[in-house]
Amino acid sequence: MIKNKQLAINMLAQIIGFLVNISISFFLTPFIVNNVGSEAYGFLGLANNFANYATVLTVALNSMASRFISISIHQNDEVGASKYFSSVVIVNFVIAVLMIFPSIFLVLYLEKMINISLEILLDVKLLWGFILLNFIIGLISGTYGVATFVTNKLYLSSIAGIISQIIKVIILLVLFIRFVPSMWYVGLATFISTLFILISNIHFTNTLLPKIKVNRHYFDLKSIYEVVSSGIWNTWTRLSQILTSQLDLLIANLFISSAAMGVLAVSKTIPTAVITLIGTIAAVFAPSMTIAYAKGDIRDLVNQINQSMKIMTIFSVIPNAILFCFGSAFYALWVPNEDTNLIHILSILAVFNSVITGVINPLYSVFTITNKVKVDSIVMIVFGCIIMSTVFILLKFTDLGLYAIAGTGMIFSFILTFVFHIPYAARCLNLPWYSFYRGAFKSILSFGILAFIGIIIINNIEITTWISLILNICVFTFISAVVLSFILLSANERKFLLGKIRKFERKGG
Repeated sequence: MIKNKQLAINMLAQIIGFLVNISISFFLTPFIVNNVGSEAYGFLGLANNFANYATVLTVALNSMASRFISISIHQNDEVGASKYFSSVVIVNFVIAVLMIFPSIFLVLYLEKMINISLEILLDVKLLWGFILLNFIIGLISGTYGVATFVTNKLYLSSIAGIISQIIKVIILLVLFIRFVPSMWYVGLATFISTLFILISNIHFTNTLLPKIKVNRHYFDLKSIYEVVSSGIWNTWTRLSQILTSQLDLLIANLFISSAAMGVLAVSKTIPTAVITLIGTIAAVFAPSMTIAYAKGDIRDLVNQINQSMKIMTIFSVIPNAILFCFGSAFYALWVPNEDTNLIHILSILAVFNSVITGVINPLYSVFTITNKVKVDSIVMIVFGCIIMSTVFILLKFTDLGLYAIAGTGMIFSFILTFVFHIPYAARCLNLPWYSFYRGAFKSILSFGILAFIGIIIINNIEITTWISLILNICVFTFISAVVLSFILLSANERKFLLGKIRKFERKGG
């Protein structure tokens, strides 16, 4: 099914990187919650969200940089690529320096802006200081990360990411074991791991793109204007993403309580991992799609999209079905001291829309590749405002509380996907508006069948230990893979896949 060997290598590396990250979260989250409490843990998610708010200031520049650099290189325009690269790096450095001062002000007066218990005030301030410093360093690192994208060698970024996470874990374990547990250790460890990513990205740029270097003589205001004028609409898209999915912890803190924010933060741990997996896998397809567009091969681009949607169905539907069916048993074992039923429901509400949005994730790249982000941005910001207005109304006039915060975005996300994103992506490629609906409906059918199977399993087997949970999830995953092979693949594709598996088994033997 996957004909491109480079794509397979990139995907395998991304999956391994994800498994490392999820394994770290699996062990560290309950460890941190048990040592510092869910309330303090909630401020980690809120700090990361605030750092994401700041990306609104830079998304116009950085969201389109890889697109312009990549197309210039694949059109053999090294001077143009150098201008884009140098200009973006220099501007990002200036922004990073300027961000230091408001970050210091925010940390110093943090307790005047959000609800923080006095006993954890210093801990939270130190945490936020490191998280914001991490964001500033990440601004510079991100531009250098374009090298693996341009050369379609994302596996190198995955390897660097795995090593950085291992560094982070080692630092956290040493600090939590040797000293009194505090949340700011997480901020420090994150900052150090990001420094490693920066060093790695600079090395990759020097190795993979030896002719592309930062040079002030290549700084070009025209190039900056071109990138920003295309990416300015992504600023609105980013703002809409904040409105729909990243204000939830802040709203819970301000309108309910910091304790409720902590519960919501814990409930988002697994959904965040699933969304990260989906985004990680989807990102694998972007380089080859961009290259196909740069070469004017639209037929190849469309074929890649259709194949990628089949693959994304697997990585979107199976994790959601596992969470839906086995989530209650998982949380009872993972965080037994918390309200596990509430956390399970909030988790489903936070991630269930990815049954559809995950499948069409490669279509989002179409807007960037074709440089048609304006309409998408306008629609997204309108929906973001509608979602926020609905949440505030529900909080004021109902007792839904956290359910209103977690569930509203899910409902509107389904509407946005079916009414706009699927047909508009087809239009950007001059295809019939219904071209990509088949993949979305197959995803819904797949989830329904898998959920039915999972419910049968969970109702007939009592799960009280980690071993029984893991064994049942493994059996369910195997059954799911078989079922999806009949729903998603043609007879020839199944035959090809079985041939590859048998060939692998013979080599193993």
